[in-house]
Amino acid sequence: MWRTPLVATLLWCAFATSAHACLGTNFHRGVIYDDIPWDTPPDSLVLRVEFDRGDVRRIAGPRTTDPMNEWLLMERIAVEARVVEVVRGSYNQPTVSVAIGGSSCDSPFIFGRRGLILGSFVAPSEGQARYDAAVADQPGALAFSWPFNETIFDAMTETRDDRDLRHAGLARADGGPFISGDYDGDDRIDTARFFEDAEGALHIGVQFGARRQDQVERIWSADSASFPYFTFSTTPAGTYRRVPSLYDETSSVPREVTLAHDAIIVTALEGPADFLYYWDGSTFRNMVISE
Repeated sequence: MWRTPLVATLLWCAFATSAHACLGTNFHRGVIYDDIPWDTPPDSLVLRVEFDRGDVRRIAGPRTTDPMNEWLLMERIAVEARVVEVVRGSYNQPTVSVAIGGSSCDSPFIFGRRGLILGSFVAPSEGQARYDAAVADQPGALAFSWPFNETIFDAMTETRDDRDLRHAGLARADGGPFISGDYDGDDRIDTARFFEDAEGALHIGVQFGARRQDQVERIWSADSASFPYFTFSTTPAGTYRRVPSLYDETSSVPREVTLAHDAIIVTALEGPADFLYYWDGSTFRNMVISE
């Protein structure tokens, strides 16, 4: 989902070099939230904090034990934040030390320096155990030393893309595929993927490349149990005809449509049936084109 455990972030940092820039600003990760996401683990500590621009303590790490790979040395930082309010959980200190990632996608204050942080505390021994467990079943994997010698707040992070989806009331469905194409004919690449909402309903939504990512067009929905029984794909420009037997003469669905741009076909794997979803200039419309 949208959360990145600290250990996974740190391991990624160890392999990320300056030559591997983040793919785009929508993938930048920040620690500040404006609200508590609906799928936040119930045992997460939630603090309203304020970061001071000047109060940063730099900590070197993680360091590989392989002397031939000293270039993997990354710089980690811990940032002190002033605790304004304990929103959820129990905490009684005026400040908190927050671990900040060091990969090319980590942009901790991209959403500002005041707001909510979510997560839990990790002691040095627990952090090292996480590192060890992460590489234990990977022969030849590099080993790392946990860079913090104090208990540190493991802050959940959120990308720009995830934040916009959250504002739209959606989150990515685990394991869901995504497809791409020019679905609205503006010569820019759009994407479509499975999402789920706070009630657990499954959706296929389209994010347009030329618009804000929170403007997700929901083209199909069902209960989450339907996930294994549907798939979807991009289909090219062309002429598509509806299944005659499914529509009467009073139907507002046209007998056929000729498209100058890509569309999406949702396939019911048990049936089977194909549903064409196409952009008409203002919204997505659909018709059954096979059964």
